[in-house]
Amino acid sequence: MKPGRFHGGKAKVTGWLPFQSLRSKLIFSFLLAVLAGGLASSIIGTRMVGNTIIGEAQKKGRQDLMSGGMIYQQKLDRIRDVLHLTAPRDLILRALWGRNAEIPRRELESIRRGYGLEVLPIVDRNYERKHRYFSTDEKI
Repeated sequence: MKPGRFHGGKAKVTGWLPFQSLRSKLIFSFLLAVLAGGLASSIIGTRMVGNTIIGEAQKKGRQDLMSGGMIYQQKLDRIRDVLHLTAPRDLILRALWGRNAEIPRRELESIRRGYGLEVLPIVDRNYERKHRYFSTDEKI
């Protein structure tokens, strides 16, 4: 009797079906369950890792932008301070050249107080101290 032929009113197919025994059906069922669970775990794990990596990259990018903004703001503050400190320079130089020490003393004292400094020295191009204005609270 050949596979696929009719025998007694019923089709009897033998030889080419992969799961004829109970043992092979159980093995196939467990294998299918393990593969399905492994595939689901792989997909979920890959998405979780991908989302974590993207989240960390975005967080680092935000922190870098904030750091850059802070550095930029510090540079702007430094420029503002230099401008505020050098703006009255002409008045101070003319008063010093004219040997009038009261005008630069008042101006430098207001600058020193405005910036909360204890000492505000005047230096020349070679950074040699010409005058030093102290806090009235203590002398250094």
